[in-house]
Amino acid sequence: MRWLARRRWPVILLALVLVAGLAYAGVGAAGWLLLTEAKACQWTDVTPADFPGQWRKDTPGLVVDATPYQWADFSDVEIASATQGLTLRAWWSPPTAAGRGVVLVVHGRDSCRSDPQVLMPAGMLHRVGFGVLVLDLRDNGLSDREDGHWAGGVDEWPDVTGAWRWLRTRGYTPSTVGLMGVSMGTGAISLAMAHEPGMAAAFLDSPWADMPSEAAFLGRQLGVPELVVPGILAMGQLISGDELLGLSPERGFREALAGRPVAIVHGEQDTIIDVAQGRRLAAAAAAGGSPVELWLLPKVEHVQAAFVATAEYERRLVAFFSARLAVLKPGSALLR
Repeated sequence: MRWLARRRWPVILLALVLVAGLAYAGVGAAGWLLLTEAKACQWTDVTPADFPGQWRKDTPGLVVDATPYQWADFSDVEIASATQGLTLRAWWSPPTAAGRGVVLVVHGRDSCRSDPQVLMPAGMLHRVGFGVLVLDLRDNGLSDREDGHWAGGVDEWPDVTGAWRWLRTRGYTPSTVGLMGVSMGTGAISLAMAHEPGMAAAFLDSPWADMPSEAAFLGRQLGVPELVVPGILAMGQLISGDELLGLSPERGFREALAGRPVAIVHGEQDTIIDVAQGRRLAAAAAAGGSPVELWLLPKVEHVQAAFVATAEYERRLVAFFSARLAVLKPGSALLR
């Protein structure tokens, strides 16, 4: 009987380990399904001609006059993602002034091209003559739905590549096309740049650099135990096929940016993406040999800078792309 009892304990222990492992995997899968569901954009009722200068609908106190940044000369276009079978929607306005290029503008999580968080910067560029292409990523806005979940740019970066290629087919050379993104859009842009060496320059507002550390930070803000976060990422990767643990803007910038310029703006009170992520991405770009402009704002929340320091944001944004993009010559057929 003692021999039998001794043999039972390893079996019981193994069973407990298996049950605990299955429970951990189940919690991770449930966490990924719940936390990464792509929610409907709250700004679908506005356009570049009438958007409000409002940071978020639930913060009516932070409002600026958007009138100087609104524009009416835009068209609704369809674009093929670099992921086969996905069609994206965007607003397109060609350049209106010689000496300017084109900027692809990309929104953040649970957002869309109608969000003032991207329309404000796009309007700042448009009003001085830059062309702007404001994109709906997959699973957002009016673009095709793939799986109904966001992945921080890990799944969405081929959409940026597809939009960049769309501009190339219209005659814009790589040196005349820049990229500007906020929040999740910065991840999509960063990873697209790591895969496509022709992308010239990027202005990133509130970017993330490393998925595990950023997921742990966001989990703390949401009350998710840090022990559970690796399980969420692992199960999310297993279920979706997205390389949540494999792709890294930080590593891509360090290894593949190859001298292309980057500007980063980040609020030091960001409770969605840790400001340390912006610092890490800037350091990675510099380590990769790129000129980096880093602007950190004290007492500023996530993607709030354009509404707190509007004039300075506009000055820096316009100056960056004016200096870093090749220009269209007067009389060019690519000018409106």
